[in-house]
Amino acid sequence: MSVIRANNTNLMKAGLDQVLFKPWEFSPPDSVISQCFNMETHNSQFKKYMTIKGYPMLVEKDEGGAYSNSDPGEAWLTQLDHIAYGLYSTITHEAQADWRYGVIRQFPDSMRESAEATINYHASRVFSNGFSALPEYQSSNRSTSEYLFDTTHDLKGGGTQANRPSTDADLTATSLWAAVNAFYEMTNESGLPWYKPPKKLLIPHQLQQKAIELLMSDKYP
Repeated sequence: MSVIRANNTNLMKAGLDQVLFKPWEFSPPDSVISQCFNMETHNSQFKKYMTIKGYPMLVEKDEGGAYSNSDPGEAWLTQLDHIAYGLYSTITHEAQADWRYGVIRQFPDSMRESAEATINYHASRVFSNGFSALPEYQSSNRSTSEYLFDTTHDLKGGGTQANRPSTDADLTATSLWAAVNAFYEMTNESGLPWYKPPKKLLIPHQLQQKAIELLMSDKYP
């Protein structure tokens, strides 16, 4: 019995994999995203995270005296549901063999661009919608009125915490340093200082020139 090329899909798999995935070895589509998010890989339908409120400051005690009891308590429960994305196209092996990697090569190139755009679109929406829309991943035990960036995030230990200014401001040297100082004023769920110094400035492309002037210029502002 003769082996027909059209019936052996593995003959074309290696070439298509080369076109579709080879560029990602040197420039992964999530290379920038991984600098902004904690990225993990799971093989389950969903992933749950539970945080604790934490302990207050230590309590002074007399020599030989008993320690004060404190319960760290539960804080927030987050469930991340895995969502699948995909498309497919079909071509015959004969067509692929006739054209080799001329016109046919444009198909996997275009599919790779589609995958990259999908990844970047949904990742960027976390920030672009964070000021005016409720997060799609918001768990049931959080306030239904809190945006990702809000001035009144409830703390389990009491009080609220802001992660945006009370009055929106344009990007200037003054507003940039106000944001930096706001990081050092943040607390954890129990009200203790939360040392999380800022590392990156995320901006839309329209503010690229201003950001370069603020962060890289030795004369401005």
